[in-house]
Amino acid sequence: MNHLLESLLKEDKSREFDSLFQPAPLGALERRFIEYLKSLGCVENAEGLWDYSGNLDMSNMRLTKFPVRFGQIKGYFYCANNKLTTLEGAPKEVGGYFNCANNKLTTLEGAPKEVGGYFYCANNKLTTLEGAPKEVGGYFNCDYNKLTTLEGAPKEVGGYFSCANNKLTTLEGAPKEVGGYFYCFLNLVSVENLKKTVQRDYLMKEMLKRIQESKDVQQ
Repeated sequence: MNHLLESLLKEDKSREFDSLFQPAPLGALERRFIEYLKSLGCVENAEGLWDYSGNLDMSNMRLTKFPVRFGQIKGYFYCANNKLTTLEGAPKEVGGYFNCANNKLTTLEGAPKEVGGYFYCANNKLTTLEGAPKEVGGYFNCDYNKLTTLEGAPKEVGGYFSCANNKLTTLEGAPKEVGGYFYCFLNLVSVENLKKTVQRDYLMKEMLKRIQESKDVQQ
């Protein structure tokens, strides 16, 4: 159980766990969130968004949406393992990683515009990557979704890019630059045929590297 959830439970011990997350008392839940954010040192800016200089963990809280709107989070932002159907209210900028895996998202609209670390959105119900940040400092992982296209994907990814276990028949929309390997296995088309659907320098370099590694093993 994360610290935010523990705090919410301590706020009102007379209430059952499930009742904290029912739609009806949402106003009360928002107030509890705000009280907790203030206790951490979060600051509400002039636009009504909450900024924080550290890491924020909102995982495993059964959230379907964010109770407040966030601005800049200088550390990581962890909202995995909830029931989120939207990222509206998510931070505008995250200095560390952003993890929204294991939710019920169908789109990344509302996602941070800037992410300094990795971006992990695996195990959702994404049919599009529209809304993803244009640049990601670390890796980008969108495995185990329902993607039929990579349109909307970041243009630049500092680490690896993985879109495995989707429904892709083309890599159109793939990033222009990827710093690590590009993984696209277990889609509707073989990896070899998928990589023929686009021209990217990093795919060619990766292929040549794998050929060389294979030769080295055989020697």
